[in-house]
Amino acid sequence: MKKKIIIALSSFIVVVLLAFACWLFCTPVFNMVIALPDFPENIQVYKMVKPDITVEDVTVIGAKLGMTGEVGESDESYLMSDKETGEFLRVFKATGAFRYDISSKLYPEETPVLTSSEEAALLAANFLAERGWLDDGVKVSSVVVGGEANGVPAHLLVIFDRPVDGYQFQFAADKDALRIGDGGEIVSMFINPVKYEPYQVAALKPVKQAYQELKKTRSKYIGFGGPGTLWVSIDSVSIEYWLNDVHSAQDYIYPVYVFRGQCHPGQDSYTGWVEAIHESSIDFPAAE
Repeated sequence: MKKKIIIALSSFIVVVLLAFACWLFCTPVFNMVIALPDFPENIQVYKMVKPDITVEDVTVIGAKLGMTGEVGESDESYLMSDKETGEFLRVFKATGAFRYDISSKLYPEETPVLTSSEEAALLAANFLAERGWLDDGVKVSSVVVGGEANGVPAHLLVIFDRPVDGYQFQFAADKDALRIGDGGEIVSMFINPVKYEPYQVAALKPVKQAYQELKKTRSKYIGFGGPGTLWVSIDSVSIEYWLNDVHSAQDYIYPVYVFRGQCHPGQDSYTGWVEAIHESSIDFPAAE
């Protein structure tokens, strides 16, 4: 009798553990709660124009930010810093993207005086335009609180959209953004001045096929949601162009289907990507 109880308890524990593992790691069930939108039959693929970043380029960027001094170098980037002001500039060699911070002013000890969201958007756009960093079509998409210090907003985060032929970029890293601190000062910024040119028009994968691939997780780009998600309700489907993170260059810019929705149970949002074309349909140049 005791042996049967032990076996029964052991079986129950195994079932519970398996259920818990599935709750954490199993592929969720997808449910499309909208009608799949219509997309064109063909779409443009772009070739990346790779930058050739030099020390002189970094010096020019630094000067536009009011920085002077020597330029350091690592395997991935060029660096400038000012110990007195706390300013730090990093320019990534592979992409030409750059990040600027005044760390001491991001989260000040004293309560900052922040501008309105409208003023922050205008300040950020003017700041970029005056320095030649506001490319055609780039515009403010949102203004949010970028962080808090001592329980109050420390700065505002102004986020920019960079459209491609009417579509948006789907970034593996950050979007272009500026952080506006006390008195309207720019205390941080990230800019990725992507340069590209048309390469070839390719047939677009049917959205129904892309959705089936998402459900079977046969996609190059993995979707994410909260742990323990059992099912996902998809309420938005769009086409965007995939852009790698700033550390790695890419030869071509491909479109992807972006599926967004809600994780269940819970309140986490979901975003998943599926390639929108077959790479085999692109005529790449022969290797030299």
